Amino acid sequence: MGSFANYAFNKSHAAAYALISYRTAYLKTHHPGAYFAALLTSVLGNQPKMAEYTAECAKFDIRVLPPDINESEMNFHASETGRGGHIRYGLLALKNVGEAFLRAILTERRRKPFTSFADFLERLSGQDLNKRQVEALIKAGAFDSFPTHRAQLLAVYETMIETLSAKNRANLAGQMDMFSMGGEEAAPTPAFDYPDIRPYTLREMLMLEKEASGMFFSGQLLDDYSRCVAALEPMAVTEIIPAEEEGESTSLPDRTKVKVAGIITGVTLKTTKKEERMAFFTLEDSSGTIECLSFPKTFLRDSEIIRTDNAVFVEGNLSVREDEDPKILVSMMGLLVDNAHFNDSDKPKVPPKPEGSETPSPQAEGKPNLGAQEAAAQSAAARRPRAPEGSYN
Repeated sequence: MGSFANYAFNKSHAAAYALISYRTAYLKTHHPGAYFAALLTSVLGNQPKMAEYTAECAKFDIRVLPPDINESEMNFHASETGRGGHIRYGLLALKNVGEAFLRAILTERRRKPFTSFADFLERLSGQDLNKRQVEALIKAGAFDSFPTHRAQLLAVYETMIETLSAKNRANLAGQMDMFSMGGEEAAPTPAFDYPDIRPYTLREMLMLEKEASGMFFSGQLLDDYSRCVAALEPMAVTEIIPAEEEGESTSLPDRTKVKVAGIITGVTLKTTKKEERMAFFTLEDSSGTIECLSFPKTFLRDSEIIRTDNAVFVEGNLSVREDEDPKILVSMMGLLVDNAHFNDSDKPKVPPKPEGSETPSPQAEGKPNLGAQEAAAQSAAARRPRAPEGSYN
């Protein structure tokens, strides 16, 4: 009753919630495109929520298209309000891109659509072009509708901006150059040559998109392993750790057995008091990221697998602690098999558990030597009631 009282409401409060629920349910049913566009706009900057809502869009056959310099608005907007349409990504959702700069882009675009990357820079060069903002637009694919590809643009955009800035300064100072000799017209826009370099691979483009927007547009990280992933039937990270609701964790209960597949995006090695090695690593799938812990016995077996950029399958128990993000305590893991080499009759290549490798507790393995600050935190944790055997404190 005490816990319930913290979130109980009177009838007028409940009636207001019911009215909002009925209205949003109607919009989601009859106008899902417009509904999801508004919903995505309402959570700008909250990447877990945006990933969750984007996945929900797919259930309604609604695609979230990448940003486009000639089509995107400030916020998300739908091409159609019903099912089967698409939502164009809002430019304001990109990292490092400011509202004032975007307003200048939209104002200029309404006058005339941009015809090339050079045209875009030329027309915006008087708006205090910011290299970081242009870089974010390139990485997110906002200029993909032009013939030049992202690798070419990232190779020359800084030089192009600097050249245009120098030209503008010369015009403002009233200086004459070889182009303006004998007349008062400003110097013409320099012709830019783009280097003949290979386009980015799909994985490279995905990483750039993730960096710039927090989302993937060109595909998914595990597309090359889709057959193996389908056979393994892992959980999505958002099923394990849904986005927080009003500051309260909604993850699965402590010690829940989970299995996930993803790409290792970071690895940190630690040494226990027994001078044994263990690893913390971050696993990312298309919906989000989660931290995994491999204690000495499992790390000894899996050390060659736990490498950045490896595509892996992980099984283990979920560790849920107050004031900490949920983690997976690894019991077994293995490399995913790419589609070109996967046989439907193959069993997933996950090695067996080593003897006595039931997910150990840090006390059994020896606490890692984490430094003074973390040691103090562990000391405080030790004063709390003892956790179930096999948990990580």
